[in-house]
Amino acid sequence: GDAAPAARAPGGRAMNEVNETWAPVFLFLVAIALIFVYHWVLEGIAYQAMARRRSLRHRWLGWLPGGRDWVQGSLSDQYQYLVRGRIQSKRKVLLGISLGMLVLWAGVIGIYLWLVSKLLQYTSNIVLWEKFGIPALMQCTTELTLLASFWLLRYPVRLMRAIFRTIALYDVYASCMPGSQATYLVLSLIFPVTRPIFLMSCRKKGLQYP
Repeated sequence: GDAAPAARAPGGRAMNEVNETWAPVFLFLVAIALIFVYHWVLEGIAYQAMARRRSLRHRWLGWLPGGRDWVQGSLSDQYQYLVRGRIQSKRKVLLGISLGMLVLWAGVIGIYLWLVSKLLQYTSNIVLWEKFGIPALMQCTTELTLLASFWLLRYPVRLMRAIFRTIALYDVYASCMPGSQATYLVLSLIFPVTRPIFLMSCRKKGLQYP
């Protein structure tokens, strides 16, 4: 009578170990997803409200991955034009950089799949595999070079996008909370979780502008 439970015990312990191993990973992924939704929804609502009050066109783009940069840049350009008399095109620059990032990511994914398919051709052919083995990677120098190039290019592009986003965010804060924009910006950079809160609090302020 005790034989069956005893036989099942190792499997049950193994399953428990698997659950204990993956539970933290699952919770981490859920937390990341919730933080992403928190940022995306609240900032989207805030930018929509500010763009609507200022009669900006194409404000619906604020809900799209690259379109939010366009809306943020438009708010910044409008502030620079109406308050400082400067004609700028941060909306175009930010949109162009975001599209460039999408192209780079598409290139990374495409080249990676190309590399994997080429390696699978070697591994599926016994003769080739016995001839090349692990050094089959050396037969994919073109793919590896392109993959590394696209991957590394992401970093300067991300840096440029971060710089222009920071400048645009400063202008957005300045248009809503004149005199407090530096404080808001610094806190947003040090504690990114505060950015949606600040933007939501600003969305109906700055009635003097525009």
